[in-house]
Amino acid sequence: MRIIITISIIFLLLILTTIGLSYVLVKIFYFKNTVLVCMDLSLLIFSIILYRFWKSDIQLNKISILSTLKLIGLGVLLMLLFPFLNFTLFFRNINSGLVGVLIPNLDFFSNENFPFSKEYYFFKLLIIGPVLEELFFRGIIQTKLREKLSMTKSIILSSLFFGVWHMDLEQFIVTFLAGLLLGFIYEKNKNLLETIIVHVSVNCGNLFFQNENMTFHFKYIFYYAAIITMVFFISKKLLENKNSLNEF
Repeated sequence: MRIIITISIIFLLLILTTIGLSYVLVKIFYFKNTVLVCMDLSLLIFSIILYRFWKSDIQLNKISILSTLKLIGLGVLLMLLFPFLNFTLFFRNINSGLVGVLIPNLDFFSNENFPFSKEYYFFKLLIIGPVLEELFFRGIIQTKLREKLSMTKSIILSSLFFGVWHMDLEQFIVTFLAGLLLGFIYEKNKNLLETIIVHVSVNCGNLFFQNENMTFHFKYIFYYAAIITMVFFISKKLLENKNSLNEF
């Protein structure tokens, strides 16, 4: 119980630090829309402090090309499942006779997703975010929880913190569920590189796909069923071949 309270306090301080940094950047440097930057800075600061204080054993082992491709495929499949995993939006659409699906969106640089800097937004999604978030939530928080708690409890709690960190109800649902799978992969293989690859793949998919509501058709049931089956199959294969993931 003590470790849960300790990490909860650390997480609260992390959020307060993010808010404080945002205030400083806006008031002193006149930068607007800097929340995402401050989230990264806060994660970096807290990761360094906790890593040195707790001396976390974080491993980045080599993995085979085949396993890398499987991890990338798993990340893309998870991204394709997001319209389904976002239960509140999904059931609301079903009641309206619609269904959420993902369609290609290659012209992402023309979208005003992050007016402060589209280039930073790009690198945040593909490099900065996945590395820092996996380092903090899986490499440090989950590892520390695992010292005192069971595998299930440590994965669930780290995933809850991971979901809350995204500060949005709809994102919380999908990031929490994705965090459960990422946490289980990390628990099974103890290789942070694997979860980073999956995380990067998910974020990469978000750059090239956009969510659209279309008239419901029963073919979407088979669409989602096929993706869920593939996610299960790939995850099972990855977790069964723990020893083969550590060598080229």
